[in-house]
Amino acid sequence: MTCENILSRLLRIAFAQTNRWSVILSLYTFLDLVTGVPVISSLFLTHGQYLYVPYFLRSIVVVWRIKRALNIRMDLGSDKPYDPLLMKLTLLVAYILIIVYNGMAAFQYFELMFADKNYNLIESFYFTIITVSTVGYGDISPSSIPGKFVVICLIIVVLTILPGLISDTIDTLNQKKAGGGSYRNNKEGNLVVICGVFDHLQRVKDILNGFLHQEREANGTKLLFLGREQPSMQIKVLLNTPAYKSRVTFLQGSVLDTQDLQRASIENASAVFILSDRDTEDTIEEDENNTLRTWAVHIHAPHVPIYTYNHHPFTSTNQQNVTTQTICPKEYQQALIGYNCLYRGSATLILNLLYNSQPIDKYSEPWQAQYDDGSGNEIYSGLVNPNFVGKPFALISWYIYQEFQAVLFAVNVYVNRLKAHHLVLNPGNCYELGPNDICYYISQGPQEIQDISKMTQSEFLNSLKHINYLTPSERDLLTSPHRSSRYPKYQRKSNVVEFPKFNSDIIVGQPQPPYEEPSTPLCHLLKYPINAADQLVLDDAKFMAGHVLICAGFSDPFRLICTLRAAHITESEHRQIVILRSSPPSETELKTLGVFADIFFVIGQRRSEKDLIRAGILSASRIIILRKNDFVQKHDEYVDTSVIMCNQLARRILKQHDESKYIIVEIVEQSNVKLLQASDHHSKHNFAKVFTHASSYASGEVFVDCSIDHLFYQGYHNEAIMKLVRLLCGLRSQKDLAFDTQLDITSSYLCYIQVPEKFVGKAYDALYRELAAEQGIVPLGLFRASDSDLGNTMPFVFCNPVPAILLRADDLVYVLKVTFD
Repeated sequence: MTCENILSRLLRIAFAQTNRWSVILSLYTFLDLVTGVPVISSLFLTHGQYLYVPYFLRSIVVVWRIKRALNIRMDLGSDKPYDPLLMKLTLLVAYILIIVYNGMAAFQYFELMFADKNYNLIESFYFTIITVSTVGYGDISPSSIPGKFVVICLIIVVLTILPGLISDTIDTLNQKKAGGGSYRNNKEGNLVVICGVFDHLQRVKDILNGFLHQEREANGTKLLFLGREQPSMQIKVLLNTPAYKSRVTFLQGSVLDTQDLQRASIENASAVFILSDRDTEDTIEEDENNTLRTWAVHIHAPHVPIYTYNHHPFTSTNQQNVTTQTICPKEYQQALIGYNCLYRGSATLILNLLYNSQPIDKYSEPWQAQYDDGSGNEIYSGLVNPNFVGKPFALISWYIYQEFQAVLFAVNVYVNRLKAHHLVLNPGNCYELGPNDICYYISQGPQEIQDISKMTQSEFLNSLKHINYLTPSERDLLTSPHRSSRYPKYQRKSNVVEFPKFNSDIIVGQPQPPYEEPSTPLCHLLKYPINAADQLVLDDAKFMAGHVLICAGFSDPFRLICTLRAAHITESEHRQIVILRSSPPSETELKTLGVFADIFFVIGQRRSEKDLIRAGILSASRIIILRKNDFVQKHDEYVDTSVIMCNQLARRILKQHDESKYIIVEIVEQSNVKLLQASDHHSKHNFAKVFTHASSYASGEVFVDCSIDHLFYQGYHNEAIMKLVRLLCGLRSQKDLAFDTQLDITSSYLCYIQVPEKFVGKAYDALYRELAAEQGIVPLGLFRASDSDLGNTMPFVFCNPVPAILLRADDLVYVLKVTFD
């Protein structure tokens, strides 16, 4: 064992990747030398068997092993929460036992060897205890110089180690009474302050995952929760686990109280996030309160970036001068649901790029491996590599995918005249990358992006030699600074006249929202809006075919309609829309929704079979079931009951006619996704533990509202993320299109296409090359149909597939292209 310890230590020193001297001078090395060298030396001495080896010192390692075991248990997780106070007490007791044991062994040995006094175990234990406790009765005392040295060392160790351990244990005990105290800024890492109500364990977990994701921990971010109420015991236990104990602090206080802001060290924060209470009944009043909180933080620390989370879009008008970013989740929720209706699974594709998911340990079906690999991708950004400057965007996108399996899909074009950037999705091969452009990638991790940024010119040129797919003109284009004649710069105006026109009564414009808002997206609108409610209300929609049926509850569907009527939608994608709800449109709704073509209402109950049939469920091509209300009462565990039962009823009706119809369900609580699985005969024997890996979510049939929170948190890491999501949902304003026109750039949109027949059975990277190099189209992933070989009874999204994946005839390819070309 001694030889093994010595050999292991030498190997650690030889292969140390960090500072080698820190390994050499560590206490582990000292223990190995003190206990190992005498043993090895005894082999070469005449009476080496009598050489004393202080092997008792290796008991010190036990404490480190206990720490490691506790940390491993925290990392692995457990259904039963672990008490952090018990962990501290365990370590305190372990330290005391190790100190007493080493004191006994050393004192007993030195007194026997140098003072010829043989103390038994009881006497040695007694002496060590009274010494450690600093009582010192004097009835037993060291007689030798080495024995006295042992006592001195023992007292020093006790006075330096035990007080800190006891203090740490008491601090842990006090933190169970969350609320008091203040944050001590040690100026190591970035401090992010989160202000709001934290009474929901899953939301706190999502916040921790969003900011402390392991692949983004390089900046050493630390979190401080400033809660309006005391946290629950579950949240206290979560924040006191080893993974978060040193990086997360919880304080109770009010953002409007200056003293609480000082306690939270707001002025030293790198960002402040202010969250509205999403369980409130009066959402307008809560947003107004949120505005006051925003102003209070800005007055206290005007230099600190502020991010606000509101219920309503119009709230941002009172916050825009003091905030860095604001988000109204309902806007993005409806936009994603609408786009998911247009292109199946697109919401899952986008949200998986925002959600920091961990890979699952075991796959029950082969399709889960592909889906899990795709869901591990995220969005990263970086300044364009100098080797790519002057090269066509889409061609460089294919090169990056070929070499790094990362997808270059967007660019923040630097506008020299304005000294600002303009964000564009795949400008195609007509655009050449500029030296100040910021590139956006889809990748498995930040390492690939770092490799792309650091690639030298020689590495770039050498890599081109190993790519067999390059044509001579493409190779010349990538290696030469001049423009290739194969990609001529052509004039393309990105204005409204470029959008598809399929009806003389329909124009392109920006609709007037039911609230004050700086900008709405460009949509297809009626030249002559409808002014009478009876023109929108139908008694029966059974005569329709291929329409979209929206079971709306009491929620406002304006944003959803904007997405379904986006200006880039073609005639084949334009479908009639029927809204089933219990009340007719109000005057305000008539004014805002009457400008859209082919929008109708059917008055009825969505949980009535008769009303669903009247609304045309049997002939609809898409069915959307929205949440009942825009607000949720506190701790309402049955908030999704109405949606789940409506989904169950719809599937029972369709079971006798067309069970394969596409139904999109909006769920509030992610834990309720499993209840949808329970009613699905495809998956009732195989429930996913994480909602992102449920087959219904992977296929785009479920939208979980809380997943949009990650968009808000990602704004801290990537300031352009919200704009990217808007663009991916096809939402562009007149201002966006005006910038495209000025820069002579063609805007691309997210859609999907069929796999060309010649690529069926071929590798995905061959299709990527064809689309990017030949057509200026950037593919993002696949939508794979159900397949017995993969074991999936439902389709699923596969983002950024590996180059060697073989394409099937029933695959759909998510691409960024000009859909109306």
